Amino acid sequence: MKIFAYIASVVVTATLIIAGAFALALTQPRGTSPWLTLVVSVAMSGLIIAPLLVGSLTAYWNVTRSEEGRRAFRRWFISVVAVDAFAAAAFTLGEVVAGGPGWLVALIIAVAAALMITAFFAGRVLLRFEERRGMAEAPAWVPIPTSVIARRVSTVVFTFVIALVVGAILVIVFAATLGRAVDGLLLLSAAGLAFLAAAVACILVTLPLSRTLRASIGTDFGLLRKLGKAVLANRPLALNDAESVAATKYAQVLSITLPFQLGYLVLLYIGIGLTNVQLLFANDSDGLPLVVLGFLAATLVGVIPYLVMRIRRVQRYAREHPVAAAASV
Repeated sequence: MKIFAYIASVVVTATLIIAGAFALALTQPRGTSPWLTLVVSVAMSGLIIAPLLVGSLTAYWNVTRSEEGRRAFRRWFISVVAVDAFAAAAFTLGEVVAGGPGWLVALIIAVAAALMITAFFAGRVLLRFEERRGMAEAPAWVPIPTSVIARRVSTVVFTFVIALVVGAILVIVFAATLGRAVDGLLLLSAAGLAFLAAAVACILVTLPLSRTLRASIGTDFGLLRKLGKAVLANRPLALNDAESVAATKYAQVLSITLPFQLGYLVLLYIGIGLTNVQLLFANDSDGLPLVVLGFLAATLVGVIPYLVMRIRRVQRYAREHPVAAAASV
């Protein structure tokens, strides 16, 4: 049920973002600055994505089980709401400057607020439903073999190849239908699709590992934060025996999932970058694609070393605690 709810929430979020983008395109006056359009679009997307983050967290982790969990979630939720409020202000100001209709601003902000309230409570309902069904039925913890990792890497590669082939066929058919020659710019569409598909695969292949981790260490958000401080932040915390075992399981799973997250980020940004390369060469009168490319490159330069550092920390922690990995809480 939770997987269905997650997929449904992602579909609804994507649909609302696309619908909002169409509404903006239809209602904004002609001659609106592309920079202003970018600000409004990003702000609108943030308004709609924020509830998905809140719902995902509250559906996956129990944020009220411990005092530490309640404090951590309160700080996190206030941060999300603050960013959401900033996005609402940026979206409103951008639409006012652009001369967009006030009813669209009110509608999108109202939808975002309703989504936030729904996500806040729906996530907890889903978690309680799952806990009543009994999470203790999950299989016992065993160290993750390299064959499992290899299969997941193969899945990502296979997804990339299939998406590239299918995308190339679609581009060729599309070009033939329009009587247009297949050039490098068109083939970039197929490559961009392949990178985006592989990025999604990086996330999907790690979901079973994340569920295994949660079944092993429990759903307490406070414990999760404590393990994160011990493993990721490398803080010398006093852990009891059960928490030490949980920390090693946490490190083992993250030593696998974090590289996939890094792969997701790189593949996603390459896919988006290829799309902007197309726009840059197709219409050189607008410098917006060049700015987007610069932003993507700067983000990768800043984020990749940070993620690599975290990956090395969890791998080192997992290597230094091999006995606890096979223990049972």
